[in-house]
Amino acid sequence: MTIPPTPVLLSAADAATYAVVRPATLRIWRHRYRMEPRWSPDEASLYSLDELAAVLARRADSSVD
Repeated sequence: MTIPPTPVLLSAADAATYAVVRPATLRIWRHRYRMEPRWSPDEASLYSLDELAAVLARRADSSVD
């Protein structure tokens, strides 16, 4: 039985820094790109590094002429 790897989770501030966007943009992306909602024990938003990378790649692909 294979155990799936634990995702790397970033706080909203760290995720925004990684994606070079504002935290409000992350909330929009969460709905637009159907990112899985994750929450810390204190109910702060968390973002998966893999999902952010996939969104950034998708956005980069769609902006290529």
